[in-house]
Amino acid sequence: MMMDPNFLKNLINYDKEAITQDLIDSIQPIITLENFQIEKLRNVSSVAMNLAKWVFAMDKFYRVNLIVKPKKE
Repeated sequence: MMMDPNFLKNLINYDKEAITQDLIDSIQPIITLENFQIEKLRNVSSVAMNLAKWVFAMDKFYRVNLIVKPKKE
């Protein structure tokens, strides 16, 4: 997947408005792992660290959007 020449473009253009609760539930076991923390990944790989930051950002966006989206409508 990371070898796809459009990988970064796909991350940038990811439809974060379409994130579902099921997707958030499926990533929870991963993002709560001790080894999936930014500081630990910083020492392993800058690519892994930045991908983890993106995953955390999407998780946070989803949670904030649950509050903001109804107010937009």
